[in-house]
Amino acid sequence: MKSFINLILLVIISTNLIGCSQDDDSSNNSIPSELLGKWNLIERYSSYFEEFVSYQPGDYTYEFKSDGRYEERINFQLGLGTGTGGPFSVSGNQLTLGSVESYFETYIITELTVNNLKLSDEDGQLMYIMEKEN
Repeated sequence: MKSFINLILLVIISTNLIGCSQDDDSSNNSIPSELLGKWNLIERYSSYFEEFVSYQPGDYTYEFKSDGRYEERINFQLGLGTGTGGPFSVSGNQLTLGSVESYFETYIITELTVNNLKLSDEDGQLMYIMEKEN
């Protein structure tokens, strides 16, 4: 009888451990596979300042990784710095980018395909257009 109880406890503990492991993995399932990879910022438009800026591939990049982290790289020769990164998450059509300073920005994904990504701020006044790097 004692070995039967031990067997039941072993099954219960194993089931809980497997369940927890699957729960941890499912958090990354909400990241669209099309988003993963390295993206070049091609254009930025701001209706606040009536400003339209074009970038060359490699000037300003974002890399979204499957572990839920991103890296932002800025070409130092542009005088803009080297970049940053942090955690990111996707919920519906909202992309939230975090930083090491615990600052979070949320963008609306207006287009996401294998090669194109368009983001806007929450009030639609700022637009980012990106192309995936091959």
